[in-house]
Amino acid sequence: MEKGLLHLCVTKEIMGEYEGVLRRAKFQSINEKALKYLKKNQRHFITVIPKEKISALKDDPDDNIFLECSVGARADYLLTGNIKHFPFKKYRGTAIMTPKEFIDSVSKSLFEMKKKPKRALSTN
Repeated sequence: MEKGLLHLCVTKEIMGEYEGVLRRAKFQSINEKALKYLKKNQRHFITVIPKEKISALKDDPDDNIFLECSVGARADYLLTGNIKHFPFKKYRGTAIMTPKEFIDSVSKSLFEMKKKPKRALSTN
């Protein structure tokens, strides 16, 4: 993450996937609110236009759009709740993890930074 910033990168295909998933019956209780939130905040997302087609995922080839986006964005992380379809922990420099693993990782990094003593240099 650059300077502590987090950027959500998507493609048109990924936005379509998100909308399709949110319309499923199991998300009926939240789908309208979630769809409104997605539409309202889409302007804050970075839209990536992948330069290559990737076919690394054989069990669920539809998920290759997420790898295409991460490669195109040169993303540090790809977060997924569907980790079983991603048989590797890293793909072309992008770490693949669950949202919980990401939060744990970032929290640990922040904790380690706080533990280190601050040093000051005086030129006087």
